[in-house]
Amino acid sequence: MKKKILIFFIFLIISCSKSIESNELTDVTSELYPVIENYSTDLGYSGDEITIYGTNFTNDISKIDLKFEYISSDSQIVLNAQIIECSINHIVVKLPAGFNCITDLRLLINGRQASISDSMPYLRFGGRIGILDNTPNVWHKIEDYKLNPPSGYGNSASNKIIVVGDAIYYSFGGDSYYSSQKVYKILDGGLTFRQTGKVDQKGNDFYITENHDGFYSLRDRFVRYGIDPNVAIDIFQFPYLSANSYFNGETNIVGIYVSNDLSITYLIDSNNRVYTSNDGVNFTRFTQAPFFNTRHVYCTSFLNENNLWYAGRKNGQPILQSGAVISYGPYQPYIAIIKNGVYNQIVLNNSLYSNFSVNKISFINENIGFLNLIKSDNSNSKLMKTSDGGQNWSLVNDDVFMTNFCFKDENTGWYCYQNKIYKTIDGGVNWSLDYCCDSNMNSIINIAYKNGVVYAIQSERCTLLKYFTY
Repeated sequence: MKKKILIFFIFLIISCSKSIESNELTDVTSELYPVIENYSTDLGYSGDEITIYGTNFTNDISKIDLKFEYISSDSQIVLNAQIIECSINHIVVKLPAGFNCITDLRLLINGRQASISDSMPYLRFGGRIGILDNTPNVWHKIEDYKLNPPSGYGNSASNKIIVVGDAIYYSFGGDSYYSSQKVYKILDGGLTFRQTGKVDQKGNDFYITENHDGFYSLRDRFVRYGIDPNVAIDIFQFPYLSANSYFNGETNIVGIYVSNDLSITYLIDSNNRVYTSNDGVNFTRFTQAPFFNTRHVYCTSFLNENNLWYAGRKNGQPILQSGAVISYGPYQPYIAIIKNGVYNQIVLNNSLYSNFSVNKISFINENIGFLNLIKSDNSNSKLMKTSDGGQNWSLVNDDVFMTNFCFKDENTGWYCYQNKIYKTIDGGVNWSLDYCCDSNMNSIINIAYKNGVVYAIQSERCTLLKYFTY
């Protein structure tokens, strides 16, 4: 009996000793400073959950103070985070709404500031978290100006945005109106970018395939870029043409289409010349589209190699005096169509469109498309629509000034003009103000639609705007 009592007391003493050791360990751990070692991801949209991994965290959510913070020269945003779960080595947090930038994560546990481990992989943003807002039917402005390109001059080359997967490509001016334009690739929802090449101020088109192969125009040269985005690699140059009474001698590539497998290429210059290639190296003249020194091409819309459109104006007849051209008659809008390898041209000869040219053309499928006409003195601008692939056009709006436009479907579209964006839900008949920049000097120069998202570029620091339609 005495032996049993002795064993019981020995067991009791050992149990108490372990309990004391456990409490001492807990107390010591709670006094250690937390360290962040990694994230499940460092980029997400509001409402997404990410996991923060580290040491010296806690099992008690009430002891965690976690904030996301963004501070710039003109704004400060600090938001608390919703903790989903936690343990001594991980915290699951829901990303808050209200950000479109790269944020600093501020984590305190038991009042102690967490540090970032020296061995952290740093992912994309050096230990910071990129948070984007995808609330639908609202314009979102990417706030992190520090990562955007410098301000420049937007001109005709800027009126193009190409979206491939999660990447956004666009061109923007250099230090002066006459300098070449850099083409940028935006990644991570608009938070990072890099230059991919250049286009000329006049020969100003570029094209990106679904495999991210990029092609660019430098006036009459068709080029690619390698590792250095400032060193062009020539592929083809348009043949030289001598100037005459109808033609000033300038050749500028204004349209580029390349199939995803690189097997088919179309090049269109400002004077309606078309060259094609079946191997991306050897080019021949597309003789169905004759050289018209009375045609000037300003814009293009390419769905695929079987559906291509380009447009501009057809000059009026020259007026001669003593054998010399002293002026021209009224010009008319001009649309060229290449469908399944067959060329056709449409001239809008109605007197209502005299001295109008096509400023922008865009097709949402092989049948439905829109174009914008602008008068030579900028006194009038019109929107027209086709439902038969461009063979016939009807007037939709008789007085709507726009820099650029895009359509999601036959009824819903947007256009930008000066510092505003307008939206239509009835095919362009009526428009309402949808977004306005905070400065009249901050114009919106690009707008495009792809896969449920509208993208626009502001001239101020090339700021990206996004509008989710879903």
